[in-house]
Amino acid sequence: MLSIFLSILIWLGAIIILFAFVFVLLLVFGGLGSRNPFGQVPRSILRDIESIALIDSKSNVYNIGSGDGRVLFYLSRKIPTAKYFGIENNPGFLIFSKVKSFFINKFLKRKISMDYSSFDQIDLSTATHIITYLYPETMDTMLTRFENNLKPGTKLISISFKFTLREPKKEFNLRRGKYKLARKIYLYEF
Repeated sequence: MLSIFLSILIWLGAIIILFAFVFVLLLVFGGLGSRNPFGQVPRSILRDIESIALIDSKSNVYNIGSGDGRVLFYLSRKIPTAKYFGIENNPGFLIFSKVKSFFINKFLKRKISMDYSSFDQIDLSTATHIITYLYPETMDTMLTRFENNLKPGTKLISISFKFTLREPKKEFNLRRGKYKLARKIYLYEF
């Protein structure tokens, strides 16, 4: 009886290790074809994003390149009645954020959706806010689509990078150290 129990534990341990290995591979290699390598939004600027975005209960917030969902999970704690949509093309981060959003939605009754998609496939017609942390080249490829598809008044909050072909409505200097990421936030209104 003890040997059967030990065999089951060994097999279960092997399955868990294999799953963890595959998950790590997805995290590391999932974004290789991406034009934007993964960079986490620093936790220290989440409050700044919240104060700049001015999200309310009727907001539909899209985070393009949502990664691990850090920004959306933070905002949903502060404004739980808004709707949040994360768009990510790295399968590892998407799995992590989907699992976390499932539990948050189920037990805390929030509205967070995480989807695997490329920018060209996203329906942004209901967006009131868009948050990005993407390189300028990627931002510029999205500009025409934003101008043609966003409803008037939609706010775009870009961390660190701005469009080269459009001036921001407002620029926020976060007064972070010279070598720190995310030193500026750019606010656009469409």
